[in-house]
Amino acid sequence: MAVDGQHIMVNACTGKMGHATAEAVVRAGLSLVPYSFTGSSEAVAVGNFGVEGIPVELVGPERRQQAMEQAKHEYPNMIIIDFTLPMAVNGRT
Repeated sequence: MAVDGQHIMVNACTGKMGHATAEAVVRAGLSLVPYSFTGSSEAVAVGNFGVEGIPVELVGPERRQQAMEQAKHEYPNMIIIDFTLPMAVNGRT
């Protein structure tokens, strides 16, 4: 159960910092939002991923806006911690 109903979304949780942060969120008793944005990298397969036994859906750029709208609806007061590279959220800049 989440502390004070706080939900945390960690983007790029397949990287070292993102994964460590997502694990810390769960260990602290906060609610990990089950979506994580990723960049378009062949090294990271978009699909499902687990953090401390919690399934997290990895979302690539093509579904980013749809997933964000869904996450905002399901977790309206979520905090987002973002470890993605700027290109993952800004497109080709």
